Amino acid sequence: MDNQLNNIDYQKLLSEGKRFLQTEYNYGKLTATEKLIVFLSTIAVVAVGVIFGILALYFVSEAVVDVLTITLGSVWAANLVVAVIILAVMAILLFMRRQLIIDPIARFVTKLLLNNKD
Repeated sequence: MDNQLNNIDYQKLLSEGKRFLQTEYNYGKLTATEKLIVFLSTIAVVAVGVIFGILALYFVSEAVVDVLTITLGSVWAANLVVAVIILAVMAILLFMRRQLIIDPIARFVTKLLLNNKD
């Protein structure tokens, strides 16, 4: 038994340990890069979606103002009605920001970073 302990090639053991650590380090870099790419691409898609959503909201609100101008007979009243509707939607988003914004983002980030496929 003592003879087997004395025959250990420490140089080979050390080189295998270094190779293992280098492989784990490279795997960590690759995983971090993958997560960063997914995260940044998601941010880009959301940003483009928000920009187009704002444009759509603008044109829809202009159309609603035109319809309300015909109905109410007053441009300022139609603009006021649309402004109140937009402010109401903003207030709802503000009061429900945890359910509508914060929680979905937290779920996405935790799924992205803490997945246990391994």
